[in-house]
Amino acid sequence: MNEHFLVLAENKNEPPTFFIKFAPYNNTQLSLQCSIYNINTTDSFIYTVAVGKKQNENRTHFYFAGELINGKNGIFVGVAIYNNNSSLLCNNSFTYYFQYFFNYQHQEYYILGVEPNGYFTYGFSNEFIFIFDVRNTSVLDLWNANLTWPDATFIPHAVDVTENFGVISGFIYNGMNSTVKYSPIIYLFNFNSSNGRPIIVNEYKPITTPGTWQDLLINDDANFYSAEYDMSVSINQYGDVLVGMQFINRVLLFSVNIRKPTQLYFVSRNTNGRTLGNGKSIAWLNNGIAALIVNAYTLDYDWLTSQFQIYDIRTFGYNSNSTPLSIFPNNHEKVPKSLDPIFINIVSSPSSLALLDKSGHILIFLSTLPGFYLTVKDTGTMPLITTSQPCMPGTFKNQSGIHDCTLCPSGTKNPGNFTTFCIPCSSDSFCPLGSVDEVPQSALENVIQAVPYPKSPENVIFEEILIKNMFLIGSNRCVVVSPLFWTLIVGSLAAGILIIMGISKYIIKDPRKKRTRELIKKIFRHTDLFGEGELWVGGLASLATI
Repeated sequence: MNEHFLVLAENKNEPPTFFIKFAPYNNTQLSLQCSIYNINTTDSFIYTVAVGKKQNENRTHFYFAGELINGKNGIFVGVAIYNNNSSLLCNNSFTYYFQYFFNYQHQEYYILGVEPNGYFTYGFSNEFIFIFDVRNTSVLDLWNANLTWPDATFIPHAVDVTENFGVISGFIYNGMNSTVKYSPIIYLFNFNSSNGRPIIVNEYKPITTPGTWQDLLINDDANFYSAEYDMSVSINQYGDVLVGMQFINRVLLFSVNIRKPTQLYFVSRNTNGRTLGNGKSIAWLNNGIAALIVNAYTLDYDWLTSQFQIYDIRTFGYNSNSTPLSIFPNNHEKVPKSLDPIFINIVSSPSSLALLDKSGHILIFLSTLPGFYLTVKDTGTMPLITTSQPCMPGTFKNQSGIHDCTLCPSGTKNPGNFTTFCIPCSSDSFCPLGSVDEVPQSALENVIQAVPYPKSPENVIFEEILIKNMFLIGSNRCVVVSPLFWTLIVGSLAAGILIIMGISKYIIKDPRKKRTRELIKKIFRHTDLFGEGELWVGGLASLATI
């Protein structure tokens, strides 16, 4: 995507198609967008499509890279050049040029980095690197990647290129005997003055913190394509570099001296908790503002949530404690029903941003003027394009951009008459965060709330509380509910029965009364829990215990 057109490759069709959306993006007429294909891409899979960020209207072309499938072997790079026909009949308005190289087999990762003005593109893989120039499409400068990569096992995952340097990230293999099989690495490269080929001049290896979950990752399958290992790289006009590595949930911020790009200076990092997905895709906008897809996946890479966050990194810096300018979606900027809630990629021009969902749908965010925020109207057509609305009362926005309006700080208000700033409240008024109007201090009333709480017990273990209350009889306790009181009552009755039975043994002579005494003993033997029915005294003791 640049200021003049946007392109999306779609492999669901045969042959693969390219969806083109021409600027201005705020016009959704079908005449300004179309889908194109070329018969030469039959039986092929398109890996990536890319454009130069600074291409002008007279250089409307895009690069694409892929490989042959369905039993055919070969890797290719191509360019589609717009013929600038006023009719805009898509398939007749683009001319295609291809370069095939059959000496290499299937590549798990094969990426493009386009020079900002769009004159040529670099192709990167583990096995080869090339330069393809749109001004001379009959020539492909192709060479073995071992001549460039400091580590021959390097697998490139993401790249961004400026006029005089580039940054590429990926994995290197640590060997069979290493616990961590593949480790991430970031290379800084500039260009050979004679042939334009990339030269690696500096590297950075992200280090995990001992004892963290990232420190336990071994990345043993990072040599095979998986969305879990997606990376992203984006460079702005100041030489600030963002690198997203969602598999460790981190976004790294670097700085490069654009006049002497020989050192990759680490600045800070942002970590987003115990999930995956932070920095799945990254794009710089104007004035040091960046947009990041911050997805949340479980450690098994099951999707949970998607959002993209906007940070003013140039003004406020960027680390794990940074607060975003705005987050999409939010309570008044919601995901349209026609858009999939899983976000997978963002690309940007200096003032606009395009969001791609899992289903291949596009939402274009257009920059709004100060005092306005963007809204999404679900028209059901693709791509969806945002419109602008004035900031709501209690909020303001003092610069252009795709970010949301900001709540008025405490001590200020915005009744709705001012959308680019908030006005101070009176010193003797109450003005909390996001105030629409002020409340005089005299209108406020002090309210004292006395909420009695019971005294916490000294013991909290149930057995200790039970024993303490069992043997406690005090002036502040009801005797009737005391377990000790009832134990004494039952014990006294049992002792009385025992005495009566003992005396009756010697004084009763009448046979009928003796039979009654034996019947009572028999009943007590049936209740004997201690002697298992052998002793009548055991039955009496059992009843007393219960």
